[in-house]
Order: sequence, then C-alpha cells, then structure tokens
Amino acid sequence: AAARQRGITEDELEDRLVPDCGLAPDGSRVFDFGPRQFRLVLGEGLKPIIRDPEGKLRADLPKPNARDDRALAERSVAEWKLLKKLLAEVLKGEARRLELAMVYGRRWSAAEFEAVFLRRPVMSLLARLLVWAVHAPGGERVAMFRVAEDNTLADAADEPFALPPDAAVSLPHPLLLSEEERVTWGERLADYELTPPFPQIGRELHHPTEAERNADRLDRFNHLSCLAIALTEGLDRHGWRRGEVGGGGMFYSHSREYAAYQQRAEV
Repeated sequence: AAARQRGITEDELEDRLVPDCGLAPDGSRVFDFGPRQFRLVLGEGLKPIIRDPEGKLRADLPKPNARDDRALAERSVAEWKLLKKLLAEVLKGEARRLELAMVYGRRWSAAEFEAVFLRRPVMSLLARLLVWAVHAPGGERVAMFRVAEDNTLADAADEPFALPPDAAVSLPHPLLLSEEERVTWGERLADYELTPPFPQIGRELHHPTEAERNADRLDRFNHLSCLAIALTEGLDRHGWRRGEVGGGGMFYSHSREYAAYQQRAEV
C-alpha cells in the first residue's frame, strides 16, 4: 500500500528503507579511544569486525587501557555493541534481497544505481563485493564493472569505468555469462580477496535438457515429495506469490514474474 501511494514498486520502496546503521557515507566507521582508533571492516560471512591501529583484525574492540581516553573508549564500546548486531542483521537481509534481484533479473537505471548503491553506506558495502552488468536502452548487455573501495567503478582490467546515464544496471546471473567472463571476474574478485555475500560468479549452475527447453513443464522432480508447508513457505521466501485463495483458505499455485526476461513461471 505504501509503494502504491508513492507510485513505485515494492522493490523500490525497500531500496529506500535501508538504514545507514550509523556509518559514514562511504560505509566506514571509526571507534575513537583517543590515542587509538579502530575501524569497522567486514569479515567472513559479512560479519562486522574491527581493524586495530596495527592493521590486525579483531572480533571485538579491546578493553580500554590506562593511556586511552576512558570516556571516549566507553562510548565507542557501547556504540560498537549496538552497531555490530544491527549491521549484521541489515546486511543479511539486504544480501538476500540482492540475491533475489540477481535471480529474477531486476534492473536499476543509472541514476537509481548511484542513489541506491553509491550514496547509501550499507548498500555500497555490499555493492563492492559483487559484479555488475550494464545494459543499453535496448536491453542488451554491453559491459560489466565492479565498485571499488572508494565507490568509483572499474572494469575487468581494473581501468576506470564510466556508467552511461541512459544505461540500466543488473546483477548478472552466471548462467548469462560466458565461461571466459566467469573466469576473468572470478580472478579479479580473488585478487582483491573479495567474498560475495551470496554465490554469484562461482554459483553452481543447473542446465535444462533439450527436451525441457522446448517444454512448458518441468517434470524431472515429480518423483520427489516433501511437506507442503516446507514447499509453500520456501516459495514465499523466494518471492513467489500464492494463487487465489479458495474455500477454507486453500490455494493451489505459486507464480513469479520474470520481468527482465518477459517470462512467467507457475507451480
């Protein structure tokens, strides 16, 4: 209802609702102990951790010592405890939302990409861990890039990249990339020791058979069974919408629109 009132989609509304979690515009946060400063970094699995003045990584801030400014240090410790929990929760939720955007082919205009991912600290942290595709006004993919630590853009050769103002941006699914592109970008992420928030370039791929490509049904899983609630709740979590509800609250289908591919799937 809130999205309809504003004339935007639910996805666009969710883009605008991401909190900044007290981070600076570039996604940084410094915890001041007076003579010592500690910086926020993201560890394995998007876990917020601390880099100390010597460059060592810590799971938490240390206890203040006699040389620290006690008032500053105590305030920093309290702020860190709150930020660590909040940021971890927000990053997990947004990472899941971006994974669905990749799967379903969502696209942002160049202006939307800049506003959502380059001007918002939490989203910029996630954007730096992923590979992005550029689409011409006709829809065809014409380039790929990553977001550097200073929020500038770079291509696969690490050369500066300028996003055309009339372009659209997406998170390319590896099924849509060539083997050469997957290898090149996988190596580039590895060079910078970047761990994506979800499998992207190295994602396990599944391919339909030739018969399945020409059919409107997928029957290879018909022999499997599972609890109905596990199936329906799983589809709900992945953005599928329940069909019309009948008597007794029964429903018989889930569907999902793949707008970028102009296709519709139903189970």
